[in-house]
Amino acid sequence: MSEWFVRQEVGQGMHRYTLEQAVEIASESALRGMRNFEPEIHIASTGDVLIAASELVVIADVIRVALGNVKAHSKKVRGRPKVEIDVVENLEEEIIKFRVVSDIAPGVRCDETERKLDEIRSDINAKTYGIKVRSEGGSGLRKLASIVHQSTKGRIEFGFMSDEKFFLDVDLSFFVSSQFGVVA
Repeated sequence: MSEWFVRQEVGQGMHRYTLEQAVEIASESALRGMRNFEPEIHIASTGDVLIAASELVVIADVIRVALGNVKAHSKKVRGRPKVEIDVVENLEEEIIKFRVVSDIAPGVRCDETERKLDEIRSDINAKTYGIKVRSEGGSGLRKLASIVHQSTKGRIEFGFMSDEKFFLDVDLSFFVSSQFGVVA
């Protein structure tokens, strides 16, 4: 598995993956570090873009943060928490759109949680998340914002869809290289 993340030198048979394969690899990688967590994951992807193996790390960050949040906030969900991951390419805008919708435990959505999410959104909007990215706990969404905002095309949104569902939307900028495939 570690070879998935090893950069290939130009001309040495650079591996490429479909969006669905890239998300599957990222999911497997994230779950290996999350003991006793076995969500029911459904992946849907639209598009023909191929992801260079060297760029899997960016997709892995998105999925790791998403699944880490699911693990933290779905502990009292009956059965295995459901996670829907939709990935769509938009070649005209040169973005890959991720939407992760997951189950949350009863009581997770409360005034305190809403306040924390508003604080994170405020940090992201003001681009003052830098120092908090290095701290443990609660920094995942800020870390994603720092990755996403490396491009003006990047976007991150998150919140509750209901008392039982949470969503995370991430748009990553990419460009197409005729020689090497897609680079995020």
